[in-house]
Amino acid sequence: EGHKNPVVSVAFSPDGRRVVTASWDNTARVWDLSGERPVAVVLEGHENPVVSVAFSPDGRRVVTASSDNTARVWDLSGERQVAVVLEGHKNGVVSAAFSPDGRRVVTASWDNTARVWDLSGERQVAVVLEGHKNPLVSAAFSPDGRRVVTASYDNTARVWDLSGERPVAVVLEGHKNGVVSAAFSPDGRRVVTASYDNTARVWDLSGERPVAVVLEVHKEGVGSAAFSPDGRRVVTASYGNTARVWDLSGERPVAVVLEGHKNRVQSAAFSPDGNKVLTVVSSGISPTMLIWPFPADPATTIMAARRALTRCLTLAQRETFGLSVPAIADVDRDAIHPPVDGECPWGRPEPGAR
Repeated sequence: EGHKNPVVSVAFSPDGRRVVTASWDNTARVWDLSGERPVAVVLEGHENPVVSVAFSPDGRRVVTASSDNTARVWDLSGERQVAVVLEGHKNGVVSAAFSPDGRRVVTASWDNTARVWDLSGERQVAVVLEGHKNPLVSAAFSPDGRRVVTASYDNTARVWDLSGERPVAVVLEGHKNGVVSAAFSPDGRRVVTASYDNTARVWDLSGERPVAVVLEVHKEGVGSAAFSPDGRRVVTASYGNTARVWDLSGERPVAVVLEGHKNRVQSAAFSPDGNKVLTVVSSGISPTMLIWPFPADPATTIMAARRALTRCLTLAQRETFGLSVPAIADVDRDAIHPPVDGECPWGRPEPGAR
């Protein structure tokens, strides 16, 4: 807590020890999570709401995007945070992200364009990406830095190849409403898009034409979507007050629902190690961030579930849920019945379980 208006964007630092948040209170905050209580450094300077934030790959800088038509690159290495202003868009900037080498920034704007800014010189020079018919909502680099994906209210996303003299785009069509988020997989072979049409789509870019797998369960618009660090899962945030973690490793995507949010989920992301999911809920002036333990290793998940058991389970129940079962020598399976009066001959829930 600390922002005076809703939080609308959040990102982990590369080492997972800090989180940066963007708010409609015209500020961003960098939160140090290493202590008992989070401590924030405030980034002030924008004249209008800050709507997007991201760390540089080395964690030393943060880029913020604002509806004041600018983005700012903040140096966090000194005692005072110094910003370089990226000016040129003709309408609000709604997204900003660093390239993998940290030398460039891509911004997306309501002026229907994206811009790729070179930060290596004294003056910031931008390449303009034009082609969308409606305002852009997000832009992000591919892992190799050679491409950019943009999302737009024109119901499409575009993958821009930056390797030639002029950027060339491949259009991702299929959504029935505005596309509000787009991101590459860690290997750069896929893109995940989120849309107001209540779905997300995972696009395979390896063939001549992009092919999409549709993730549909949400009852309201999907506000963001992101891959896990290993590329095997996707987390989606919904305006229906839920987030979902999708396992893409099987023939069909399978989702685990993260419910309990009291308002719409603005944003969701994996931690750098993939073992946690961060969701952001905005409600009035009381934005909330929730961190969900979500280990990628099934064995770790099973152990977490075992520690959280509220009662003793029968052997059959333990087998059903994949929990460890005592050897036959320890318990006579033929004599097992559901526990009576709290008795648990094959082990009790561990201390502190609730």
